[in-house]
Amino acid sequence: MAPPGAPPGTLVYNREKRTAGVSIRVMDFSPDECHVRTPDSIEDTFPLRDSQTVSWIDIEGLHDTEMLARFGEHFGLHPLVLEDILNTHQRPRIEEYDDYFFIVARMLMAGKNGEPFHSEQVSFVLGKGFVATFQDIPGDVFDPCASASPGAGQVAPAGRRLPALLASRRAGGQLLCRAANDRGAHRDRRGEDHLEADGARSR
Repeated sequence: MAPPGAPPGTLVYNREKRTAGVSIRVMDFSPDECHVRTPDSIEDTFPLRDSQTVSWIDIEGLHDTEMLARFGEHFGLHPLVLEDILNTHQRPRIEEYDDYFFIVARMLMAGKNGEPFHSEQVSFVLGKGFVATFQDIPGDVFDPCASASPGAGQVAPAGRRLPALLASRRAGGQLLCRAANDRGAHRDRRGEDHLEADGARSR
């Protein structure tokens, strides 16, 4: 959460400070092939916004708030969307913006060495020709998709990318159902602001 008095959209990372870099993985789909790569910087993903392919940009690690801000500025994400990506205690929901959908869901993962299940927030931005996913802790339900796809820097023909696509649909569908079920109860933040403003004027 941003400190009291900070303007809306202020990006603050409140978990334990980390020195490891952010992991970025790109799966770029065309009708004939799937190209997988690990960009050296977030700027390497910027051309995907306007490319003719369909791209999945998977970002693991939210501690680099400046990098997140640069990504959001280039892809036209609302500052409050970036803030909600960073604050990983949001409830599942779907928000519709002019050029994209913003989805918050929870991943359920089995603990290691007998530890109980735990959940982590995963955020989706579904734009025209791209999907971006964001989570803080490495390792998630998308790993089967990556293991079924070609390695980084490799290209697979259309037939070989089918297992990854099926796994992606299965994992993504489970996450999106939880967000969709909550949509009816969701009050858009912008709507709440209007209601508060109207109430203030009527007093």
